This record gives sequence, C-alpha cells and structure tokens, in this order.
Amino acid sequence: MTDDSSIKPISSIVKKIKKKYDEDKEGWQVHGGLDSQHNHDLIISQNPNTWWLKSKPVDPYRSISFGKEFKNVDLTDLDQEIASKTNQPLKKKEDILHSLFGMSVPVSDQELINAMGIARVAPREMNTLKNRIDEKNPNSSQELKKKVKKKWEKKYPQRDNIFL
Repeated sequence: MTDDSSIKPISSIVKKIKKKYDEDKEGWQVHGGLDSQHNHDLIISQNPNTWWLKSKPVDPYRSISFGKEFKNVDLTDLDQEIASKTNQPLKKKEDILHSLFGMSVPVSDQELINAMGIARVAPREMNTLKNRIDEKNPNSSQELKKKVKKKWEKKYPQRDNIFL
C-alpha cells in the first residue's frame, strides 16, 4: 500500500526547503546519487527534516521530478559514519546547498529546471541514507520510483522503447 498523497511535485518541495534554508543556514546535508532505474536521487536534510527528491531526465534541461518530506529521520551523525565506511574525507555540504538554490529556477507549479551537475553520485553513501530513511518509512523508495515512472509512462510512453 502506497501513500501517493505525501509525494509532491518538486517545485513545492524546493520552495519549502528554500524557506527553511533562508531561516537557518546551519546544519544542512546534501547527498546525490542514482537508483537502479537511473533516476537521480537527491537527499537534503536539516534535522529533524529530510527531503528525498527523485528525478528522471527528459532531456538536458527538463526532468520529471517528485519529492517527499520525512520528519524525525536522524541523519546527524551519518556523514561521519559514511566517511569512515567509504574512506572518504568529509565533504562541505553548505556549498552544495547554496549552489542548489543559486541554480534552481521554478518555471511552473509542475516543473523546476535545475542544474543536475551539482549532485555527486555516491552509491554507497546513498544506499546508507536510503536504508536509514526506509527503516522509519518503509517503501519510501518504491513510492517515489512508482510516482516518477507513472508520470513518465503517461507523458513519454514512446521513449521507453526508443533504443530497442
């Protein structure tokens, strides 16, 4: 059973994140990656809030994008845990978030043009984050994938078989 009502178009989610960011610019984390269907994932958090954005590129300038907000998913110490597991130095996330808001342009209530180049693809980091979110919110990943896929199939059904 999925709860599509909590999944929103990315424009409304990004507006909410931007408002919170303008109120308090400290303690933000941003992680990017790809899922098994090559959708882009972006997880943005400032405790106690976490937002998971999922996008499927239509072309270099447009994406089908949806997001979901989660309350009370503690990701505070996750950066340090991920850095130690992957033998990577800690990244400075504030600069990434500033770039996101500096490059996002809402074009309507349904679409948002954004620069996907800011999202660093880090499969191990994203798997750890997704698992932590799914522990408290089961099937979240599947719900987001399903919403993006449904919209894709409705608007661009001919593109699925373009290279067959």
